[in-house]
Amino acid sequence: MMAVDGRRLSSAAPIDTKRAEAESDRQRAITRRQQALLAAAGEVAPEARWYVLRVAPRSEKAVDSALGEARIGRWLPLWRRPQPRRGGRAGAPPPPAEVVIFPGYIFVRVLNRPQSWLAMATIKGVLSVLGSGERPVPVDDGIILKLRDLAADPVAVQEVLAPTLKPGERVRVTDGPFASFPGTLTCLLDGGRASVEVDLFGRLTPVELELAKLSKSQ
Repeated sequence: MMAVDGRRLSSAAPIDTKRAEAESDRQRAITRRQQALLAAAGEVAPEARWYVLRVAPRSEKAVDSALGEARIGRWLPLWRRPQPRRGGRAGAPPPPAEVVIFPGYIFVRVLNRPQSWLAMATIKGVLSVLGSGERPVPVDDGIILKLRDLAADPVAVQEVLAPTLKPGERVRVTDGPFASFPGTLTCLLDGGRASVEVDLFGRLTPVELELAKLSKSQ
């Protein structure tokens, strides 16, 4: 148990209860304002359009969850990548890993009005909305449909994710007979494949693998 310094406690300044109550009221007022803004942004209306939010790195899923709690229409394109069994263990395979297809971005369907963008700004991780100058640019429904089709196509997703792996980078094989072995990506190939020099027990062996079976070494 952490020791308590009695001298510090006895010499501490008295708590200003009025100031504390005022700060508490201010925090509650901010929360109520945020709730009102988010409720306004989440209103369903025929004139609502799709827009693109730019979010902080690795905060896509947290922002998606916050938008969902606020009942704001949104879409975070994810790819459920199968995961291999570890160490050749028998039994059910581990659940697929959810990979963000467009890191740093999330789509929202809202009304283009100041209240909507003020609401977005209250969500931790949201950086800005894509647009020209101070005017958010809507995304056509047809483009959203095409992106949804792409997200459902594993080969197309691999081609989108391909730029995230570059020749010369250290990678780790996540599936197949070489699962868990480290290697170096030597070049990207057509059809969502790559040439990799896999380190097999101290010997570099060139193999061709699907990009879906590779991940960056941490």
